[in-house]
Formats: sequence, C-alpha cells, structure tokens
Amino acid sequence: MNNTTITAKMAHDRADAVHQSEKDLLLRRVYQSIMDAAIDGRYRVEFEIHDIEIGNYVFNSLTSNGYYVEIESEQRTELQDIVKLVIGWENVTFTNDKKYLLPLDNTEFAGPDDEVVRAYAYKEDGCWAVSLFREAEAENFAFVDEEDLDDAPEWAKAIEPVEVND
Repeated sequence: MNNTTITAKMAHDRADAVHQSEKDLLLRRVYQSIMDAAIDGRYRVEFEIHDIEIGNYVFNSLTSNGYYVEIESEQRTELQDIVKLVIGWENVTFTNDKKYLLPLDNTEFAGPDDEVVRAYAYKEDGCWAVSLFREAEAENFAFVDEEDLDDAPEWAKAIEPVEVND
C-alpha cells in the first residue's frame, strides 16, 4: 500500500488549481459563444454562469478586452448561484486568421479513458502559457492565430505550429 501524505497547503493548492482551470474553461466557452454569434452576424449573446465568483472572473476578463458586459441578473439560493451576463461586441474587431496548435514534443500520455493528453503552448489574456489538454479539446482551447505567432516569445516560436482545420 502506498501512503502519500498530503498537507493542508498541498490540498488547498490543488483545489485552487482545479478552480482556476474551471474558470479558464468557462471563459473559453464564453469566447467560443461570442465567436459563433459573431459569425452568425449577431452582436450580443447572453450567458448564464452558475457561480458568482466565476461570473465575476468572466465579467472582468471580457471588460478588460473591450467587450460591453452587463450583469442582467444575479440570483443566490441555498443550492446555487446564477449570474446572467449580456455580452456585446459591436466595437470589437474579429479576425479570420487561421488557428494553430503549438504541441510540445514528447509530452503526450494516456489520460482518463485512454485519451491522449499532451502539453500545448497558447496565449490567454495577453500571457503565454503551457497547459495539458486532451487532444480532442485542444483545438477549442489551446489555439493561437497568426498574429499571436508573429508576436510570440522565442520559446513559443520554436514550437512547430499545427494548423487547425475547422
């Protein structure tokens, strides 16, 4: 039997990392909803978020990137918090650049259910990062565009880009 001791700080750090990952995942879904709506010619989308802290995170991220965001409603119950955001982007410029993945060599491994997981470099909120993604999800969350590649730091430019086919 393997006895692994986990300190309270380690448990707290792990919980924080999971919570940050949840916030980032939801923010990516919001951005994807915005892109889908923009492609359809719409300039507004409504999004319900079932956690007030995550709702504030999404609100702050979007407003710092020039989006008009209105908190239409905020409900707190014993079982659930709901924040309804109305997001507008009439004055935000979208580009139709190709999308690329930047997979790091020799980082793949079998994840849950034998799914391939690997590390990808990507840019989020103006910062470059490396994170693990399931191969099937990477093109939705870990992509960069041509402008990102042009402005990338040298370590990211050294990674061979793989074009994402929509």
